Amino acid sequence: MKGYYRLANAQLELEDYDMALATIKQGLSLDANNAQLLKVLRDIKLAKKSKERPIIPTEGRLDSATSQELRDLQIQIADTSREYNKVKANLTKVQREQKMSEITLDELERNPSTGSHFRSAGKVFMKQPRDDIFSHLKATMDRHGKSQTDLHHKIEMLERRLQSQQQNVRELTSSG
Repeated sequence: MKGYYRLANAQLELEDYDMALATIKQGLSLDANNAQLLKVLRDIKLAKKSKERPIIPTEGRLDSATSQELRDLQIQIADTSREYNKVKANLTKVQREQKMSEITLDELERNPSTGSHFRSAGKVFMKQPRDDIFSHLKATMDRHGKSQTDLHHKIEMLERRLQSQQQNVRELTSSG
């Protein structure tokens, strides 16, 4: 499933929507309820629909240069929207990891200091002293806090860029 997912995402980024759809359908034939594949399928359909249909119809009322500029702006808006969605997903992931670290730290503080303590390292658990686990969790939480701040700033910047691009489209179509 992971291979189908990765291949479809790569094809989506290359804007090869038909091949991406074929890849997803192949993967879904093996596991029809795979959440990742179903999400990519929705993304592909949305991207394909936005590519086929311009945001504002240009029914011959704009000259060719203005029409080309409008198409370029629409592509920029689609790219910015895609980047905005990726940043939002990354922010959600970092917030979830921050919450997990907070819960783990809270449980560790309530746990008596005697006994063995283990820290996860990917798919492995390593036995470590309690103080090392505390310091690792606090460092992780600090890193997640900084990441959240950075991602919030990036989201604000992308929102401003998106508003500016949409304003440019409105100005272009009103002047045409």
